[in-house]
Amino acid sequence: MNTPSNNPCNNCGICCLAFALPPFDANELVKASDELIQQVDAYARSARYRKSNPCLWLDLDSGKCKHHAARPVLCRWFEPGCQACNELRIKAGLPSLQVKQLK
Repeated sequence: MNTPSNNPCNNCGICCLAFALPPFDANELVKASDELIQQVDAYARSARYRKSNPCLWLDLDSGKCKHHAARPVLCRWFEPGCQACNELRIKAGLPSLQVKQLK
């Protein structure tokens, strides 16, 4: 896992563009707070969602997740500089991230 001192993420938000809603699995939905479920449900019914925008939780100004501590497991697995990250970055015209290995 990346620590703040070696985290190669540059907050491009590319990982959040594939999902308009946080990609919770069934086990995570059961554990989510009522407030978060209501927020996601309201967004899913909105016109913004139907226009297929970035994830509801992506802060467009900072490029960071608004609910990073409560993000779904799929998001936790998506590490900066991983193969999926770099494939999406290249597809969007961004350079690959180089991840330095920890010693």
